[in-house]
Amino acid sequence: YRWIDREHRLRIRGKKKWSAMSMHDIVESQDAMSYPRNLELFLEAYSLFAEIHFVAIHRPFLDSLASHENWYQNINLYSNLIGGFMMILNLFLDGHTHDEVTGRKLWTLICLERLTSKYYNGNEDKMNFGRQEFLHHMVEFLSWDQSECKDCWSSWKEDSETNFDPNSVESNWMEILEVRRKELAEEWPSPRVQNENNNLQCVT
Repeated sequence: YRWIDREHRLRIRGKKKWSAMSMHDIVESQDAMSYPRNLELFLEAYSLFAEIHFVAIHRPFLDSLASHENWYQNINLYSNLIGGFMMILNLFLDGHTHDEVTGRKLWTLICLERLTSKYYNGNEDKMNFGRQEFLHHMVEFLSWDQSECKDCWSSWKEDSETNFDPNSVESNWMEILEVRRKELAEEWPSPRVQNENNNLQCVT
């Protein structure tokens, strides 16, 4: 079920109590690892029948915050929940780096910002090269037998409205958000994966 904060239109599936917690308290809560699904049980059940790989799609913390409607009306609530979710996911992924049977990497990290024109300051050649690198990485990680995808980006649309604008936040709140962003940077995205492939380093 979902608890719906009518005022801020924020939905949290079965986790009303999280709305009053810090992101660290959310991670330490009893049912944290079961949100939104118990990935431990999922991996245990389905790995008997299939080779499982996780693709973690990362979006910068502040841009994730800005993507929620009316986030600025309760910055504390939204930033704690988003930060908590990122830390919960990190705990699972860091505890399951490789498949116990095949020894292959169990998950990889995709930096969403590295697929956008904003990241390359409008340089189309660099952007196309970065996107091709992404495709090559996915082909290798998922063992696809085709590395070319001519029309992959034809319907791609960038949402400029969800880019975080620091000028839209009062200075005292901006300081708090920067503290939280730096806290997350120490844990997520996982430094272990970033060190394995510098081309996949993400902006927290």
